[in-house]
Amino acid sequence: MKVFFLPFAAFSLLVSGLAPAESTPPRSPTAFPRPFQIYLGLEPKRLHSSSPLSGTQVLPPVLQGDQVHHVFWIDNPTERPIEITRVQLCSGCMLEGHSKNILPGARGHLGFVIPTDALGGQTLTGAVQVWTDHPNYSELRAEVSLEVKAFAEVQPYRIWLRGEPGKTHQAQATIIPNPAYPFEIQGVRARKGIWIRWELEKIVLEGRPAFQLNIYNTRTKPGAYQDVLFIQTDHPERPELKLRVEGRIGSP
Repeated sequence: MKVFFLPFAAFSLLVSGLAPAESTPPRSPTAFPRPFQIYLGLEPKRLHSSSPLSGTQVLPPVLQGDQVHHVFWIDNPTERPIEITRVQLCSGCMLEGHSKNILPGARGHLGFVIPTDALGGQTLTGAVQVWTDHPNYSELRAEVSLEVKAFAEVQPYRIWLRGEPGKTHQAQATIIPNPAYPFEIQGVRARKGIWIRWELEKIVLEGRPAFQLNIYNTRTKPGAYQDVLFIQTDHPERPELKLRVEGRIGSP
């Protein structure tokens, strides 16, 4: 009698084909109501500048949505190292990094970023302060001023969807183009879009062309989430605007 040996892969296929259908466990439902994809948006326009950490530093004007990167330099004219022990930035500024120690005769740095999405039509002002271990330079300070030209009036910039599960929760945002930068909205994309849906409507507000964005919560269970809506325009200076969404669906 001849004995035939099947490769393991073929034997597994043969056994699985003989197994009853009910022996295969059902697939668990997906955790999300639709395929999960991340959209990170277009790269922001980055503007770079630098200046000494002293006096009042007026940064060049920018357009709402630009990302400002500024570096303060710190010289050490002494014969001993300077250690930076503490840093405090103005409101709206985000630390990129700074020198820990500055050797004698060397130059250190303090870098920060200013996102301007929510600053259209405003002038950011505030102090940047640095504390060191050097008795002659124990505290260094500079006043920052940055004018942000408005591309559009977006109210509000952060949408809150809060309430009990099983009920309809919605909020609205209005987008009013600056007459100096007229645009049409070509579409709206979400970073995740898992727990929200939206509807866009073109309106007239106080005689000006505007848009109304209605955002709806679709989460049915208690929980929290965050998302970003990217409002896509046909203007080359600012092809996308950001609108942040916060969901807080509480216990029934």
